[in-house]
Amino acid sequence: MAKLERLCINLGPDGSVTNNRQNQHLLKDYKVEEVIMEVFELLRDSKDELHMNLKLEISRFLQAYCLGNGENQEILANHITKQMKMLKPGEQEMVNICLISPSSLLATHSVYLKYKLTCVITYVLPSIEI
Repeated sequence: MAKLERLCINLGPDGSVTNNRQNQHLLKDYKVEEVIMEVFELLRDSKDELHMNLKLEISRFLQAYCLGNGENQEILANHITKQMKMLKPGEQEMVNICLISPSSLLATHSVYLKYKLTCVITYVLPSIEI
């Protein structure tokens, strides 16, 4: 997962992080996000420490995969939307609270994206039954 994450970003000498659009596009063409989301779904209910670490690595990859790339953000949003349709009554409202635009609280889009991914990973994916 760490190697896939590193493919998606460029680290500057000053520690800045930018997207590597070419590699993000290549990964999108190979539909890597579909495989990653399926793995995440398989690990959804696991409380095993190794699986929890893998879920964390998956979330880091998804953040890098979407960094500065609207197409990939849309693809991931579509995956999440499909999963949200399977929520139980009451869970949708909880998710909506998490996804309300926190523009006054969070200054940048990348921070906002991390916030949304954290909410989905924490509240949505664990509650979806297969």
